[in-house]
Amino acid sequence: MPIVCANINTTLNPLLGANIKPYHIFKEYNLGVIGYITETTGGISNAGPTVEFYDPIPIVQQYVNELRTMGIKRILTVSHNGYGPDKELAARTYGVAVHIGGHSHTLLSNDTISEDYHLAAGHLDVSFDKDGKVVNYSGAPILVDQSIPQDPKIADLVKQWREPFDQYTKTVIGKASAPFDQLSCQRSECTMGSLVLDSFLWSQRKTSKVNAAFLNSGGIRAGLMEGNITRENIITILPFSNAMVILDMSGQNITDMLESATGRWKNIISGKRVTSFIQLSGIRFKYDSSKPVFNRVLEVNIQNSDTEIFEPLDLKKIYKIVTVDFIANTGDGLIPYPIQDLVPFDNLDVALTNYIQDQKVVSPYLDGRIQDISPITVYSTLSPHEPIHFGYDKLSDSVEIKVKGNIKSDKQIIIKIDG
Repeated sequence: MPIVCANINTTLNPLLGANIKPYHIFKEYNLGVIGYITETTGGISNAGPTVEFYDPIPIVQQYVNELRTMGIKRILTVSHNGYGPDKELAARTYGVAVHIGGHSHTLLSNDTISEDYHLAAGHLDVSFDKDGKVVNYSGAPILVDQSIPQDPKIADLVKQWREPFDQYTKTVIGKASAPFDQLSCQRSECTMGSLVLDSFLWSQRKTSKVNAAFLNSGGIRAGLMEGNITRENIITILPFSNAMVILDMSGQNITDMLESATGRWKNIISGKRVTSFIQLSGIRFKYDSSKPVFNRVLEVNIQNSDTEIFEPLDLKKIYKIVTVDFIANTGDGLIPYPIQDLVPFDNLDVALTNYIQDQKVVSPYLDGRIQDISPITVYSTLSPHEPIHFGYDKLSDSVEIKVKGNIKSDKQIIIKIDG
């Protein structure tokens, strides 16, 4: 089975393109399989300038039509695109009998998207009629647990490969006094993000006068449990081989970046899609997510590189900012244009490892470096079109509700808090 991906352009990279086809035909089953990937791949990975990714919807339909013209009646797609976009593609195309998807790690009963880390294997039985229409289907995810016997030959190979790997990864480098959360990193300040970014700033301040550090939240892939921290934890948190770099950014550049990150729509300058939130160290800012995109950032303070005291951001001043080569190449769309000829420093995992070894014990905390001060709207179930507004502090463990209006004790109130 070749690699199938229909919505990738490898014209400038023929060596790669030689191994990729838009679809594959299983002649014995009169079955065509079309592959596609999220069009954001160029922004969320290091695909490089020689590869382009396009909206899969019209391209999938193009190849469905081509296969049907060839007499192929049974057509399915395999994708790395996400559950929501896959549903949109299914609704806007015709002629595909089965969609098999990934990327969002959505575990669905009776469907074929499975959890991450191979916790479950998707299983689907499909029956077609002579015209290629689905007449019956069944299936469910299969939990990959201890009840599934290992292949002894593969197990022996894995054992050989793992021995030197385990010697490295099981090394304890420090201790976490409590769990570090990663799940909230894509929408707010998070304890794992703060630890990672503090390590970047600490690492670079040994040799350079830098003001702050930032990273795309998507680069932080896991959290930490309480207890010993091993090298395995570090490479799970930061699995990508990115190196730190130092950028010269004006205060206006920094503000534009924060507007782009909090808008999560497109870059305020380039118009390129922004695909990640942001984590920071050395910067504290407030924004209002209820305001229009590009008008959300209200206040920004940044550390003085000499005194490390926070000062109001000067839009015209140039600051030294630590980030990663992926971001400098416009990864996730956080900065508008690629920055060339940067000097790479340590890889991210090295900085985090050295920081934890220096601290010995690390503790999770939130210090207000990212604050969304938007109000919450509450709707009474008895009057769903009349909102009750209240403000709250997202940094506290509890929510203080300041109601504008009267609520009787016999009224049921449903509160939904986002973020």
